Amino acid sequence: MFSDNKNDKVAYFGVWADAAGDYRLRREALRLCIEAACRCFDQDMRASKDTQAALSYLGESIARAGVLSFRKALELPDPYEREQAAQQACASIARCVLGRPLSEGDWK
Repeated sequence: MFSDNKNDKVAYFGVWADAAGDYRLRREALRLCIEAACRCFDQDMRASKDTQAALSYLGESIARAGVLSFRKALELPDPYEREQAAQQACASIARCVLGRPLSEGDWK
């Protein structure tokens, strides 16, 4: 389950640990979005608490436009359009989180 627990930081390393922890959380949130994009063809991912928590975290931290696009994509009634739009929104979020486009290996 996605959690932005701030208690897992190492106090000694200070800012470095904060940055590493935040990056880890953003990567985990991105992973959950990718998983939701892959599953949204068959499942209603709007009700997934993990997906919603990941989107909220990403929307607050770095990828507001991509998160809005992802939320809109999950609302589309046609499964083909929904899946394609969700994957495009994930690619936008990934550019913010990773600083690069998603590769084929990221979708697995």
